[in-house]
Amino acid sequence: MLLADDSPVVRTALRKALVAAGFEALEVGSLAEARTVDASRLFAAVLDLDLGDGTGLDVAKSLSAACPSLPYVFFSSGDDPPLTAAARSQAHVFIKPRELDRVVAWLQAL
Repeated sequence: MLLADDSPVVRTALRKALVAAGFEALEVGSLAEARTVDASRLFAAVLDLDLGDGTGLDVAKSLSAACPSLPYVFFSSGDDPPLTAAARSQAHVFIKPRELDRVVAWLQAL
C-alpha cells in the first residue's frame, strides 16, 4: 500500500501501526515522489492532504488515472476546511492523529 505524508513523524507512526497489523507500506513524502509509484502494484493508498509540493487530491487523481479501482483514503489534520471538504467529496477523510486505528481498520476491511 502507498503511504503519502510529508511528515516523517506521521509516516513512522502509521507505518508502525500498519506493520503491527500485518501490512507493508511504501512510504513517500511528497507529490513528486508519489507520482513515481506504479499504482498497479498497490492494493490501497493512505494520503495526507498537504504534501508540501501538492495535495493528496493530486496524488489521488494520478493514482485513479493509472488504476481506477484503487481504493484510497485521506489521513489529515483537517486544518484546511475547503481542502478537507474537497477530499470528502472523493473519499473518506480520517483525522490525524486520533483516527489512526480507524485507518488500520479501513485497510483490514479491504
